[in-house]
Amino acid sequence: MSDAARPVGQGVQEKDRRATAAKWLDAVGLSGFKEALPRELFGGMRQRVNIARAFAPSPELVLLDEAFSALDDVTATRLRQDFKTLAQAQSTTFLIVTHSIDEAIFLLFGAPAHLTAEITVPPHAFEDRALSDQIKDEVRTLIAAGARVH
Repeated sequence: MSDAARPVGQGVQEKDRRATAAKWLDAVGLSGFKEALPRELFGGMRQRVNIARAFAPSPELVLLDEAFSALDDVTATRLRQDFKTLAQAQSTTFLIVTHSIDEAIFLLFGAPAHLTAEITVPPHAFEDRALSDQIKDEVRTLIAAGARVH
């Protein structure tokens, strides 16, 4: 594995880890908080740290599970824009789970993207073992076929 592809922290010297952390804290607007403890950061700042942590190892895919839902509207709007800008700059694919239609539209369709699969999950589907297995098989089939948002 090349050093560029190696996850940060695995066989990477401390000075290189610190340089990567500094680079990403700068990228998310927290250059003045490099020595701050988590308890010293507000919610939006903590989420910016999470975004920096997600991008630090140069991933091919970033997963977002309700990443902006606990934030106030102003902070969430700004962080969505910042995340999208970073993802585009890094050519990073991201998968989002969200209950916000506005968020989905902004993140997915505000940039070059297309939806290649939709799966409807009926209420209580996972209480029915056969239906649950059928849905999981459908997801696996779509993944194997290369279904993704890009």
